[in-house]
Amino acid sequence: NGGKNYTITKKTAKGTITAATLDLNAVTDSKIYDGNTTSSATVTTTGLVGGEDTVTGLTQSFAEKNVLGTDISELVVNDGYTVKDGNGGKNYTITKKTAKGTITPAVVNLVVGSRVYDGTTVFNADAFSTFATGVNGETLNVSGSGGSVASKNAGVAQTLTTGGLTLADGSDLAGGLAANYTLDGGTHTATITAASLSITANNSTKFQRTANPLFTSTISGFVGGDTSAVLAGKLDYKTLADAASPVGTYTVTPFGVTASNYTISFVDGALNVTELSGDNISVFNNPTTRPQHALQTFSHQDTGKEINQQGTTKAMINWLDEFGIDDVNYLLPVVQPQVGGVIANGLWGVIKLNYND
Repeated sequence: NGGKNYTITKKTAKGTITAATLDLNAVTDSKIYDGNTTSSATVTTTGLVGGEDTVTGLTQSFAEKNVLGTDISELVVNDGYTVKDGNGGKNYTITKKTAKGTITPAVVNLVVGSRVYDGTTVFNADAFSTFATGVNGETLNVSGSGGSVASKNAGVAQTLTTGGLTLADGSDLAGGLAANYTLDGGTHTATITAASLSITANNSTKFQRTANPLFTSTISGFVGGDTSAVLAGKLDYKTLADAASPVGTYTVTPFGVTASNYTISFVDGALNVTELSGDNISVFNNPTTRPQHALQTFSHQDTGKEINQQGTTKAMINWLDEFGIDDVNYLLPVVQPQVGGVIANGLWGVIKLNYND
């Protein structure tokens, strides 16, 4: 009767739909240390049903930013994803699964090594100050010894072989961990700068109306067994003093040489021009007598030492020798003693040129 024989009533009942299991899977990843925990790998899912449910905003990251070793770092699924199942994600019980990964050390280039020329090719840690690595401004130190360059000479930057040089943790507020970096595979350079060399003119003394002495210098600053043989050019001296210069002190300046591994500073010395002063004593019996042997006594103005010069062939009277010829190199004495009204002059030029004490 087509169901017309019944009055039908539909009654409900209670039931349970349990949530499906949804796994969010971090995947293995590796990267070079970059100072952060980001991972570029894509998280996978296991357990979505119905063909229409999706999960958006899935990302993963390293649990620790530092270098730990091969497959020791852990990758985790980040929060912030959305399960689109029409039920606010309640249709799934979500499990986030981790994965293993690797962060490898970042390569550091040593480009700030510098030291003063010492005659060797060796570079030790003290040639390197704290430097920035370029990874988030982190800084590191260098320790150890035994780095080297090809040439011992000062000049442009040279390729550095690291040898026993290693990295050390940075010591300032931006200090990085040495374990996050490596020197292997880097491009390393270092520079040797010129050493300081001073050439100082030695102080000297001469008598007035004599030629300048042979000037000398004291050189200090040679390193690595170097000697004056490394100097190029001719060491010479400049001074305003000459044979006609009056008594006084004159500057003597060395110049004229260079050295490829040194920065030379030339230091002035002093030339002290002095005068030999004293009395000439000549004994005459009368104004017209010209004895062959005249005794002349001088007293050095600085030391007070007396010098006796005994004439051998001629004496001076009124600027003429015993033959009446003025042919002797002499200086006018400070005191001109007279004998019988005749001025007696000693052979000053001879005394001055031969006095070396």
